[in-house]
Amino acid sequence: VIIQKNGYTSWNKKIIVKSGFFTDFPSMVLLKNNPDLSLVASGSEKFRLNIKNGFDLSNRYAYFFGKEKKGNFKIDLVDIKNNYKEMLFNAPEILSKKNFSIMNNNILYLNKGYLNIYSIYSGKNRIIKNIKSYYPIENGIIAIDNNRRILFIKNASINNSSILLNNMPKEINSIVKIAKKENEYYLLLKTDKKNNLYLLKNNNLIKKNISDIVGFEISPDGKKIAYFNQNEIWVEWIDNMDS
Repeated sequence: VIIQKNGYTSWNKKIIVKSGFFTDFPSMVLLKNNPDLSLVASGSEKFRLNIKNGFDLSNRYAYFFGKEKKGNFKIDLVDIKNNYKEMLFNAPEILSKKNFSIMNNNILYLNKGYLNIYSIYSGKNRIIKNIKSYYPIENGIIAIDNNRRILFIKNASINNSSILLNNMPKEINSIVKIAKKENEYYLLLKTDKKNNLYLLKNNNLIKKNISDIVGFEISPDGKKIAYFNQNEIWVEWIDNMDS
């Protein structure tokens, strides 16, 4: 199969048709041969050392984190939905040595068993104790604590948290990724030896017969799940996995 359009790169794929197999290519994107590019923001212009960049959880803001010429650590937020308006804030120096994520104008990072929630606007820092691993979702945080529990922390407040699971298996070390579908959670969890996919449903953690994968995605309609390793991709109907 070949898809072509003047002025764009072509797309081609050899498709093998076999009985009992379903092959789906719901959307293909052709890129312009000579795309029009314009610079809207640059971390190198503001920082002597640009340490990290990315997007917040909502994908509204792009960010640059780095060190100014004066030696101060700053985070530059770029509002993608507001004409790329830039806002520069102070940031903790410890972020230069930590993995972090940005959610609801807060910077989240782990340090010695404490989940730090640093407000970008106010500069105030809240701490949640005894957290082993965490993953931000749309309206809160899923976390594993040192008592082998999986918690849902609503709006990043420990005073507004609930237990999703007690007595988590000992071999689980950390959260790689989480996706929510209605009242169910699909979790890619790292164990001592490999990554495993789990379904958290009705306070039960169900291990799927899928291991050694590096990531997964749920389709926009919530009906299919794709999971993959370094070499292969599988797609299944979620109803079949839940049964």
